[in-house]
Amino acid sequence: MLRFFDTGQPAGQINTTYWVDKLVTGPVPTQYSPARFTEHVLSLTDERAGDLDAAAAQAVRAQVHEHVLRWAADEDLAVDALDRFEVDGSPLDPKMDRAAWTNRSGQFLLTLHALAWAAKTYHQATATVAA
Repeated sequence: MLRFFDTGQPAGQINTTYWVDKLVTGPVPTQYSPARFTEHVLSLTDERAGDLDAAAAQAVRAQVHEHVLRWAADEDLAVDALDRFEVDGSPLDPKMDRAAWTNRSGQFLLTLHALAWAAKTYHQATATVAA
């Protein structure tokens, strides 16, 4: 099994999507990222503002900053504000896909890096002994 952790991984990099599929049977361990939330909301705002004239687009951007992004530091408040925010009667983010504003948790990533390191170290040690 250790060979799977040691094969095809560039040094210092982990393919988290692959390992989530192999190792996680329940919810994927994630943590809220205010930066990713802000990027996501600004991207949605730019898409929506592209359909509006310049004055209306500027007004929507100002409303997004005032009613949604001001709460970005707090996950519960930010997600609630995004869920309630509408442009012309339709939600800014109808999908509300949590993956758009979360990162893999630090503990999960640390565990994957530790597994990769242990596998490489084990295989290097056993290769030396065999030679």
